Amino acid sequence: MATKPATKTAASKAAPATSKKPGTALVPWEAEMAARAQKAAKQEKPVGSYKSISIRGGFLKVDDELVDDNELDLVVVAALHENQFYTEAFDPNSPAVPACYAYSDPDAEDPEEDMKPHPEAEDQQHDNCAECPNNQWGSADTGRGKACKNVRRLMVVTADAIESADALAEAEMRRLNVPVMSGKNWGKFVRAVADDVGRDYSGVVCKLRIKPDPKAQFVLTFDFVEKIDFDGELWGALEKKREEAFTALQQPYPKAEELAQRSEQRMVPRGKLAQKAVAGKGKPAPAGKAPVKRTGKF
Repeated sequence: MATKPATKTAASKAAPATSKKPGTALVPWEAEMAARAQKAAKQEKPVGSYKSISIRGGFLKVDDELVDDNELDLVVVAALHENQFYTEAFDPNSPAVPACYAYSDPDAEDPEEDMKPHPEAEDQQHDNCAECPNNQWGSADTGRGKACKNVRRLMVVTADAIESADALAEAEMRRLNVPVMSGKNWGKFVRAVADDVGRDYSGVVCKLRIKPDPKAQFVLTFDFVEKIDFDGELWGALEKKREEAFTALQQPYPKAEELAQRSEQRMVPRGKLAQKAVAGKGKPAPAGKAPVKRTGKF
């Protein structure tokens, strides 16, 4: 009988030691987990969720609309080297994904030195891009080029997205693929900005143009416009945007079967309602209604 009260007293004294007070220890852990959840969600964002800027046929298009004067003022947020190997010839009416592809390490001094096929590539040609037979000059079916195409993947925002940190945080990003024959122009721009301005490509506004070319039909050019006037908040917003952009650029392509399914889903019969919608597309806006400017929107 004498020991029972002592046991209850010990238990009652021990209980507060193991309990957690709301608003103290739990708060930092919950905040950390929430931050990790946001990062994980961004990392799993499919590459298809970012629209691209079309350069097909030598014309700049955004959402199938021609861009005035075939030029755009942009900020390149992130850039990667990419190797693409296709087993079938290009067909504009039948979209395809590379059978083998590789992305460069954003932090590598020599991006092409250690490139290797992405783990999700469906038909990996070699375990090292530098030694792959398809990545050698003269391996193309015609001419002296390579069967594997060395291109650049860019993630860009409109120039007005840098008006404020909030505008940049909310700005829409778009992918831009720089073709093989335009790679030299991109490299020239990057070196010029580094030498003349002392910044990398993400610290300036550039003007993207498409120009005719006798060999390649057309090429992309990049010209310096102005330096970005940073403050602490805008710099922080750019760093966050770059992290998101690099994550997006390294996402795998969809599988060939998945891409085929997407194409089938888009092939909807054009009934009267669809025909009416297409017929009305492209009409000018009613008089007196000026277009609304959306900062950071293409």
